[in-house]
Amino acid sequence: MQNIFTISTLIILSSCFFKPKNSKIKSICNLLTVSAILLLGSCNLDFYSKDDFKLVKIIDAHIHYNSESKAFSERAKEDNFSLIDISLDNPRHFSIGEMEKFSLNQKRQFPDQFEYVTSFTLQNWDPLNWEQQTIQALDNSFWNGALGVKIWKNIGMEYKDQMENFIMIDNPRFNSVVQYIIK
Repeated sequence: MQNIFTISTLIILSSCFFKPKNSKIKSICNLLTVSAILLLGSCNLDFYSKDDFKLVKIIDAHIHYNSESKAFSERAKEDNFSLIDISLDNPRHFSIGEMEKFSLNQKRQFPDQFEYVTSFTLQNWDPLNWEQQTIQALDNSFWNGALGVKIWKNIGMEYKDQMENFIMIDNPRFNSVVQYIIK
């Protein structure tokens, strides 16, 4: 809070004692002075204390929980945190199926603290049944409780089709998958 007072004071002093000749700069200084005054007037000195920490519901909306250990979820429960695990299609790490197993393990043990978001892969993009397989995998994930779908940056940046062209998200083959997700 002291930093806000210091910054506000400097802004007010600089606009009062610094007399710019340029009208645009003068307008900006005046605007900053008014902003500083409004900021000071809106400051509330009633903050949370460390005693309030476990009383405040917190959601960590982006974790990657790639473990069967329940230590992190136990701590989240103690500290009144909810966790949302994000699966992604990264072939250098765990498969989406493996990540979903980790998520479901945590969700079963900590149903009030743990949720997850699934993803889909382009590893089998070229066969004609890619859309059908992807929708089936997403359907299974939604049936298991997935909140949504992460479309990871490897689409358009890593995966290529058999012609060695990057697979872009505006490819018409995504239409049925996206429409399924929307429903």
